[in-house]
Amino acid sequence: MHKLFSIDINGSLVRIALSPGLSKYYLAYTANILKGEVTVYDLTTCTKQLTINAHKKPIIQMKFNSKSNFLATASSEGKTIRVFSIPSGKRLYSLRRGMYVTEIYSLSFDPTSTLIGLTSVRGTLHIFKLGASETVQSESREKQDSGSDSEDKMLNNDKRDNKHHLDGEESDEEEKGSGGFCGGWCGLKFLFSKIGGIVADDPVEALTAKTSLAKFTGENIKKPNIVGFDKDDKVILFCKDGSYYEYKFDPAKNEIKEIQSTNLSEFKNSLD
Repeated sequence: MHKLFSIDINGSLVRIALSPGLSKYYLAYTANILKGEVTVYDLTTCTKQLTINAHKKPIIQMKFNSKSNFLATASSEGKTIRVFSIPSGKRLYSLRRGMYVTEIYSLSFDPTSTLIGLTSVRGTLHIFKLGASETVQSESREKQDSGSDSEDKMLNNDKRDNKHHLDGEESDEEEKGSGGFCGGWCGLKFLFSKIGGIVADDPVEALTAKTSLAKFTGENIKKPNIVGFDKDDKVILFCKDGSYYEYKFDPAKNEIKEIQSTNLSEFKNSLD
């Protein structure tokens, strides 16, 4: 065995994640205990790929999917999980775990990269579904808004033409009416931004982020653990104390049920 290359991180290594892809190999790492930046290194070409400003708080968990084209991150706040496209670094999804600060124990994609599971110190297992990305949704909204704007402009032009025809003056209804919604929305954003420790740093994201499809709460999940997916929507949980749990996720009912558990340390002792 010999060293192929080394990476100068210029700081203290905090978190690290390796991609399991067959064609592309990436290393994601954080080197700053104060910032939520993650650097992605291409192990195929031995070059730095990009740096993502993923969170305002330090990153505490990261995970690649099986195809190495998604990277999920969670900060020390534990409120919002973000999923980025690799290698572009574009944010695809924002997932809202909850309103209060907590520690995320583990993140995991399912084999098809359509589900994400996570566990936290609060003793809760969450399952999120990754549907249309924020980019696709944004483009769809832009098209809808564009269509609506065109119709509104046509209607407003008609109003102005009619008004001009009647009394020789243009209407200023648009100018008077445009501030109402904006003012209310800006006030709402300001209100959310002042509620410390409850909503995300970005109030817009807090309102639009995806929430979990299902969650399961148990005392065993409060122990440090690693979550993962098996085939047929089975969720597995390995705890630091040697206990092992299996759960069944029912996508039709959006339910999680515990199906079996064992203690691996007891099993090892029996073999000895």
